[in-house]
Amino acid sequence: MRRESTLPSTRSLERLVEYQKEQRRSRRFTLKQAAMLRHTDGLSRELTAETENASLHGVLLRAPSAIPGASEVEVELRLCKDGMQSVLLRGAGRVVRSEIKLAGGFGIAVAFDQPLTERSHAPAVAAKLAGQPASTPKTVANPKVR
Repeated sequence: MRRESTLPSTRSLERLVEYQKEQRRSRRFTLKQAAMLRHTDGLSRELTAETENASLHGVLLRAPSAIPGASEVEVELRLCKDGMQSVLLRGAGRVVRSEIKLAGGFGIAVAFDQPLTERSHAPAVAAKLAGQPASTPKTVANPKVR
């Protein structure tokens, strides 16, 4: 008896195509957050950007100017919840894609060399990301104990 091969369903093909398109090392999440982007192209440049999405191994940023592909960059993100305690994440990587956005600005995809790490002792950078002036440490005089 001859068995005829059957074609996979359209739904199975759609899932296969989606899987083939999305071959990332880690899950990507939508994230709208202020970011600082630094790179050197003869001169050290610093750009204020906004994240569009992020994963453990990379981030897509929207910036006012482009950065050439393969450029080495440093990215800093300040994450906070309800205006409370904030965490400063920092990582180094390289630009894997830079494109003009129809809504204006440039999309810059960065692949990190290593996952982002927390930098909790950087108040000046955190203030800059938040658009606030950096505060100076306050000195509190200890009262004399009798």
